[in-house]
Amino acid sequence: MSERQQPDRDPGAAPQGASADLPKIETPVIQSQDLEHTPAPDTRVNNAGVKVPPQSDEQRQKDDAQFAREDEKAREAVADFERTLENLPPD
Repeated sequence: MSERQQPDRDPGAAPQGASADLPKIETPVIQSQDLEHTPAPDTRVNNAGVKVPPQSDEQRQKDDAQFAREDEKAREAVADFERTLENLPPD
């Protein structure tokens, strides 16, 4: 078999399919570490008017009980889903 001869290509030319007319997009790099390590009035959030009411132990217990019920419902839903998957016919 004879090999096909490759055309001569200019090594400085752009790759095939690429255009020299494409715009160059530069993305600025934000130095977030500088913001955290050099606190200043212009880099801080003003939370002077924010008030967080304290929670009583009774309210915390109610919340914990509600979260436990929601967790149990989620576990049951996952178990039902797994049973549904097990009952699917094999491919």
